[in-house]
Amino acid sequence: MDKTFSLRQVIALSNIVIMLHVILACSDASGSADFFYLHEEEYAWESSIIRLTMDGDRVESGLVWCNSDEFSEAREGYYPGFTVLPMTAIEQSGDTLRFTLDSRDSKFFSTPIDINICSIDEAWHKGYHLWNQEPKYFADSVAYTCLLSAENLEIIGKSKYQYTDNVVYTMMGIDTIRQYKRHLDDSIEMLNRK
Repeated sequence: MDKTFSLRQVIALSNIVIMLHVILACSDASGSADFFYLHEEEYAWESSIIRLTMDGDRVESGLVWCNSDEFSEAREGYYPGFTVLPMTAIEQSGDTLRFTLDSRDSKFFSTPIDINICSIDEAWHKGYHLWNQEPKYFADSVAYTCLLSAENLEIIGKSKYQYTDNVVYTMMGIDTIRQYKRHLDDSIEMLNRK
């Protein structure tokens, strides 16, 4: 069996190793790394967070703090609902990551969920209010394809409800993410409740 590698393969492998070392170096003690997508500063409550938990150089699990827009074509005349979902069907090949988000058994809440809350049950027990829209219209399973780099996670494809452009999440710490106003004003949140 030939065990030689082309220069292109060696460079690609080196880049992957460097990328994973940067992710691990920037991750917290548990081996997780947070990626933040800022929709717009004025509408930071529409932003999303992806947390990857690493086992060595492999993505072991992940969580996504997102809103109901991930599961619909368009939103008009109402504010989104917010949830935190575990990644399922995770596959990693080099710098490509694939996963699925499934909202069919989820709840949506009236305001973005804090990054320290890691499940819908925890959000419910901490007093988050249910969203005023009918969640069954946003119950779906969506597969994602992403590219991982040393500083970013870029969503390059969705199985449904495509983005207009690729969405780039930037790796950053929880304290930096907390600097953004990721909650609705109280008067709006009250209108967004059931």
